[in-house]
Formats: sequence, structure tokens, C-alpha cells
Amino acid sequence: MHQSDWSWSPPNSLVDFEGERGTGSLALVFQLLVPMYGCLHFPLMDFMYLGIAGYRLLRPYHHVMAAVNETNQNSDPWHITISNVDIWMMHPLEYSLRVSCVEEPPCPSMSFTEECSGHGQCNAGTCECDLAGPNSWGDVSCSALIKRLENGIAVPGTEPQGSWSYYAVQVPEDSNMLLVEMERMRGDPVLFVKHQDEGFASGGLPAVLDYDDFADQDSFRSRLNFHYISVQAPKPGIYYVGVYNNDVYIKEAASFRVKARWSTSSSLESFCPADCNPPQGKCTSFVSGPACTCEPGFGGDLCEGISESAVLGADYQSKLQPAKWVYYRITLDEDNFMQWKDGLVVEFNTNNQGHPVLILKRDSYPSMLDNDYIFTSSQMLQGLKRFKLEGSDLSEGEYVFGVFNMDYYRHEDMDFDFKVSHDET
Repeated sequence: MHQSDWSWSPPNSLVDFEGERGTGSLALVFQLLVPMYGCLHFPLMDFMYLGIAGYRLLRPYHHVMAAVNETNQNSDPWHITISNVDIWMMHPLEYSLRVSCVEEPPCPSMSFTEECSGHGQCNAGTCECDLAGPNSWGDVSCSALIKRLENGIAVPGTEPQGSWSYYAVQVPEDSNMLLVEMERMRGDPVLFVKHQDEGFASGGLPAVLDYDDFADQDSFRSRLNFHYISVQAPKPGIYYVGVYNNDVYIKEAASFRVKARWSTSSSLESFCPADCNPPQGKCTSFVSGPACTCEPGFGGDLCEGISESAVLGADYQSKLQPAKWVYYRITLDEDNFMQWKDGLVVEFNTNNQGHPVLILKRDSYPSMLDNDYIFTSSQMLQGLKRFKLEGSDLSEGEYVFGVFNMDYYRHEDMDFDFKVSHDET
């Protein structure tokens, strides 16, 4: 770690320190030698103010504001420390520093001559970024070029590994629902949606630190091509949408389409994700909210898969395109009790193409995160495989087997044979 220090005695009541980062990782620290308060305070580090948001988010702009104790403002000096931290990267640090005294809270800005980087209006220390026109701006200092999403209009996007695409949504008053959808084609994108006042950095764009609260974790973890976030009774104002192309598991550029829909005071519509994949299903309003009602022959939460009634001992063959599902429903009852009382054998044969997934759930459609059995989810498990279900684990009811051709690591059609039969061993 390399650092530089300055001492400075402020002449006024409010002090604004600003720094601009080139290469390197910047932590901007203010050690205050007189009792005072500020935007960040760490009990174990008395009188110290740290630009933690800028550091943790690797922003090119860092901003710390503190109010001076007027009775002591001209006594002891203030100390400013700028450290080039070598934990995440090791580069020389180039920066510009500004120290200013103002009577009103200043707004963050990447420019030393214009507030809000010249792309917004300053309102009591907070930037209101320009969203009109083809070029929109966002983040705490209006320094990030983003795209605005219009209601119901899909926007294509591409992003290299480890990079972000950002969008803005203007939600009106009295909207009862905001639905943001992303259709993935390639890469490993993660969808984030947050109100601009929420998240790790208030006023800031989505960041990896917002993953737990504002990301579509289920679709990302399930390796699905369709991702969505639904916000019921959204707050009016600006919502930021972020798409991050994760580079931990898949090393390829991401391609996707993003669409946002929201109700207005005149329509108060409710939306279902993917519109329930028409004509396979339709969106129905319930007291608990909108949900998909599937047409005969289709199933899944969003009616995304073909659903077939199957019988013990019969062979079923099919071809699945990438990212598609098919479900087989088998009923165990007293009429076929002798066939399943000693257990069942599940045979699954694939043609060394695609990425086969075979899962099971009793009495409802299975998903990657909601199932009773995962027989296989490995792309390496090809050819004929046999799995045993013990008789002690079975009871009367409907068992739904889900076959899924995952489209993340291999992008091919998949032929397969499927059979569930009496265990004769």
C-alpha cells in the first residue's frame, strides 16, 4: 500500500473533498482530529471518514462530505490520506483531488466545473440525472451513460465478460406492478432491479453487492434462459436495471434482450412473466396476484414445458431444443400397486448431445430449485443410465418427471428415451 498525506485547516463550515481515479484502486480517508460528524463513521476508528462506497464499487469518483464543528474549525488541521490499495489490483495511481468549502451540500460530479458531471440537476446534495433523449445518464454523479427502457419495448444488449449494461425505468405514480424480463441467448448474465434510493449505494447503479436483495438469483442459479424480477406496488420514480455478465463459470460474451413493463393509473394491468408462453398458457388475475393458467398438454410455473401423462413400463422418446422442458406425469395408485410396491427403475438414455437434466417432484411440477430428486444435471452423463426409486420412498399420488435441455454449456438439440418400470431385481 502506498499513501500520501496532506494537512489542511478549513476556513468554513462545510468541507467537500473530491478525488478522481485513473488506474489503480483508490481509498480516500479523512482523519478528523476534532469531534464532528459525517456521512460515514466507524466506532473503532474514531474521527475517521472513509469513502467506502467508491472504494468497494471501484468507482472512478469518490466523494466524502463532513460538517465542521464551528467552534473548532480553525484550530487543529485536518488530515487527508489517499491510499493506493494493492489488494484487488496493483497499478500506479493517478488522481486529481479537490477540497472545497461550501454553505450548501454539494452534489457529486466527475467534473470540477459542472455539478452532476454536466448531466443532471443538483437538488440538496443529490443529483437528478437527465433521462430525456437517446442518451440518458445515471449513478450518484450522473456519470454513467445508460439506456432508458420504454414500457413494453424489448431492447437487445451485448456485454463482455465481467461487465455491466445499465438501464433506467421511470415508474409513474399509482402503478401497481413493475415487471422486468431478460431473455438470455449467450453468456452468464445476472439481472438486477432496484429503485435508485435502494441498495448498497443510495442513488447508485446496481452492483454485485446488491446481489442478495435485488438480483434474480433463482433463474441465474437454475441456468435458465428466461430471467425476471417482479415488483408489486413499486415506488414511483427511477428504477435502475443492471445486467452483469458473470465470468466465474462461463467465459463468453453475453447477448440478451431486456424488457420492462409497468401498469399505469389508467390501466392498472397485471402481468405474468413471459406472458405464460402463449399459446401454452394465459395470465389470470387472482386475489394473491397474477399467475399462469396452462392449457391442456402444457405445464410448469410459466407453462414453459410440454406435459404428458405417462404409464409405468412404457417407452417415451423425444427431441428437446436448447432451454426447453418436457414433463411426464405418472400416477401411482392401488390399481398399479403391485408394479411399484418394491420400487421403480428410471431409465434415461441420451444421444451425447445437449445438456440433459432429469428431476422429479411429487404432486407438482419440478424446477431446478424445487424438486424431490435430481437424477442428473451433468452434461457429462450421456448414454443409458438407470436410477432406482426405493419402494419405501413411494406412496400413492402423482409423480412428475421433468426433462430439461440446459443451454449454458452446450447449445444443441437433445434426443432421449425415457421409461419408468417395475424393479425386478
